[in-house]
Amino acid sequence: MKLRVGANWDIAFLDAVKGTSVDALFGKLPFDIVGGARPGFVLPQIKRADVEAYIQACHDRGLEFSYLLNAPCIGNLQYSKKGYGQLIELLEWIDRSGADAVTVGIPYLIDLVRKRFPRSK
Repeated sequence: MKLRVGANWDIAFLDAVKGTSVDALFGKLPFDIVGGARPGFVLPQIKRADVEAYIQACHDRGLEFSYLLNAPCIGNLQYSKKGYGQLIELLEWIDRSGADAVTVGIPYLIDLVRKRFPRSK
């Protein structure tokens, strides 16, 4: 059985899961244009550079990383020029960061990721 666990953003944790069933981690910025299933103020207050370094550390240890875009609703922001641009900018950064996958909760985002970012799982 393979396990996917939430990132705590501590690199030492990645060493601790070595040799276990953990093959991937997932996580997200506390605040981004999409949001997530948990309020941002309860998440570790990390920045984009922290996520990028963590993803690289995952890859250095043979682990995958999935960025979460699992908000139940994005308030139709994808239908405004500004909102769509912010959404694309976030997805482009996620792609550049090296994330292996994107975990989404909105069908619109599934289609957008598949069409614009085919490398992502």
